[in-house]
Amino acid sequence: QQLSQDKHFIFQKPVGERGLLISARGKTFIKNMENNQVGPSFESPLPGGKPGSKPHPSHNSCVLEVIYSEKANTIFIVDCLKWGEA
Repeated sequence: QQLSQDKHFIFQKPVGERGLLISARGKTFIKNMENNQVGPSFESPLPGGKPGSKPHPSHNSCVLEVIYSEKANTIFIVDCLKWGEA
């Protein structure tokens, strides 16, 4: 079966460090593939990513697979692994 060009997109993979963006307990941070935190933690509008969020991470948190480009100061989302209480 041929792929229709009007229904598929191809993007160049961003250059940067792969990792997981985790938001829980009122903060958001990125862990690289060696489980080391990349950069400082910060507040975000993601589930669990701002003060006042539910304290237990399994109740309200977010885990995204990302590529972090320090040079571009940009976080590229690759996949959503957990969102909110799901």
